[in-house]
Amino acid sequence: MCVLSCAIQLVSLRVLHNFGSMGKNPGDSGTVSDAEAVFTNRIYIYHETYLPAETTVKLAALYKEHHISVILRSVDYLAATREQATSERLKRELATP
Repeated sequence: MCVLSCAIQLVSLRVLHNFGSMGKNPGDSGTVSDAEAVFTNRIYIYHETYLPAETTVKLAALYKEHHISVILRSVDYLAATREQATSERLKRELATP
């Protein structure tokens, strides 16, 4: 199911990029056009459940066919990032007199 969902996302990205939309968010000083946006060909997928190796390989291959790099981040990534941020905050607090 995840691979199918990602394939649908790829099609959507291609269609939306070629569609040519403009928008203005509340508080923005001007409009933003997708023609001005730069797609880095890198997609981050955050997931909360275990992904088998077979699924991650299929996902990587699917995106690679479209010259897109995919980075998969699990809850382990969130935990490590949170732990690092907490550690840095505590170091700063202890360093200030």
